Amino acid sequence: MTARPFSPDHRPRPALLRWTGWLFAANTLLMLLLGLRYLFYAPWPTDVITAVYMVCAVVGHFALLGMLPWLLIVVPLVLLWPRPAIIRPLATVMVALMLAVLLLDTLVFAENRFHFNALTVAILGWKTWGFGAFYALIFLLLFFLLGRMLWAALARGRPRGGGLLAAGLFGCLLAAHVIHIWGDARYFVPVTSFSPYLPLYEPVTAKSFLERHDLMHVAPRQNDGALAAAVSRHSQRLDYPEKVLVCNRDDPPLNVLLVVVDALRGDSLNRRLMPRLSAFARDRALRFDHHFSGGNSSRMGLFSLFYGLPSTYWEDFYNLNRGPVLFDRMQVAGYDFGLFSSKPLVHPTGLDRTAFADLTIQPHPAQAPDYEQDRRLNQLWFNWLDARHSERPFFGFLFYDSLNGREFPPDYPHIAEADGDSALARKRGDYRTSVHFLDSLVGEVLDDLEQRGRLRDTVVMMTADHGQSFDDYGLGYVGYGSNFSDAQLHVPLVVHWPGREPARIERRTAHVDVPPTLLTGVLGCSNAPSDYSVGSDLFAGQPWDWLVAGSYSEYAVVQPDRVTVVKPGGYVEVRGDDYRVLEDVRVDRARIEQALQAMGRFYR
Repeated sequence: MTARPFSPDHRPRPALLRWTGWLFAANTLLMLLLGLRYLFYAPWPTDVITAVYMVCAVVGHFALLGMLPWLLIVVPLVLLWPRPAIIRPLATVMVALMLAVLLLDTLVFAENRFHFNALTVAILGWKTWGFGAFYALIFLLLFFLLGRMLWAALARGRPRGGGLLAAGLFGCLLAAHVIHIWGDARYFVPVTSFSPYLPLYEPVTAKSFLERHDLMHVAPRQNDGALAAAVSRHSQRLDYPEKVLVCNRDDPPLNVLLVVVDALRGDSLNRRLMPRLSAFARDRALRFDHHFSGGNSSRMGLFSLFYGLPSTYWEDFYNLNRGPVLFDRMQVAGYDFGLFSSKPLVHPTGLDRTAFADLTIQPHPAQAPDYEQDRRLNQLWFNWLDARHSERPFFGFLFYDSLNGREFPPDYPHIAEADGDSALARKRGDYRTSVHFLDSLVGEVLDDLEQRGRLRDTVVMMTADHGQSFDDYGLGYVGYGSNFSDAQLHVPLVVHWPGREPARIERRTAHVDVPPTLLTGVLGCSNAPSDYSVGSDLFAGQPWDWLVAGSYSEYAVVQPDRVTVVKPGGYVEVRGDDYRVLEDVRVDRARIEQALQAMGRFYR
């Protein structure tokens, strides 16, 4: 049978759809060839499952990247306005730019081990842009010639194999995500560790769904030799720590108790809302008045607190089940760990696969209202201390959650009436009462340590994972995880350190300073903090000029007078002290370069 003739004049829509479809398919194949460069930096697979996954992930992901603009932009445009004189040049420019951007990304990744992003765009020099423009012109010429050949070839008859090619690419994409769902549920590091090597790659996870519907048993975290070997081999992307830590102290190390209250604002630490902790900070501790979390969400705030690293590293540590060097050294020093939380630490914090990956998390309290679970958390902690018959030092972690939902016992007296009758005013009132309730629970913990005589040999740190907004700037922000203002990043930090006099410290500090402080002051590590952290010792460091803060889908470079926010899709905005967008303000190139170096320092 003779193929139907290609008739752009009489049937422009199907003609353009076929031509642009094959043009983007050709571009997809070229992107796939160029994307093979990323495989040179990934560990070579040693099992069939990982090999199949890597092949399917690369093929399927670049098929998606290559064809998605065609589906979302070109196809609707052709259907609405089938003009060959417009569509053909536009499609040619699009595929040329896509290939040029991918080439730049391979170069950025080869040098820094992170992918092309909006901040990189903001600081790239003219030589890099010139290089990219040069190759964009080459690709433009290539696709111009290819497009003419394709137009002529299609005029001779309809090509076959398009459906088979599309089915094969979609099959690879589907297989990659299915294998990743399995690998994530089974903590199979060779599969989960591959994600950061591909740009814009976000594989699917479904642990909660699988457990809820009894479709797959989610494996517990296994601390066996095989997994340790896999983690070690696949950790080669990370260079963490940069140097082996040298830690030695003659006297017995201090105990450490870290108390974290979910969503506690920095300005909550006052005599009205937190009388117990305020008095303790005045008489027995050091109070850091300008302390900031490394994230506006629990996941990122806690990551910065335990690792001393920007939250942009979270995914790599999660995929590798890699704990922080702080706990590595504490285990070597013989610490006992009492890790307690009033909510599960699996999702969304991911602590089971990051900070506590090699540790045993104590069972959280039985299901009850949040305020009751926080009460039971105290009792579980007291019971754990009672049951210890060891001279070894301990590390305790208490994570209270009821403030996150502004909960407190029904009979608890309201210490702060709502400022008016609006819904927001009632939320603020409930929040303040919940803060006062949690202050009483923290006070019980401090009293118990005093009665046991443990305050003389225990470092007590009390802080929060992030803050909470109540439309502080008149921009409609309520809650957390939505912006990088002081309301969501400024948190309390109170530190009781045996042998140190009470004081108020005004300079800017951050969660990333906590690991260097403990490793240096408690464990006697002589390494410079830069070997394992971007922070510095709380007692010896300088105030930060910039801080990388993260959320679930975006991150920001925070400076004392501005916040540079990088949103999904690469959009960058600069906001001022009142968190309003600043107009006609250039990105602070020097500070952004420092932040980018920190975000890539611990990669090979």
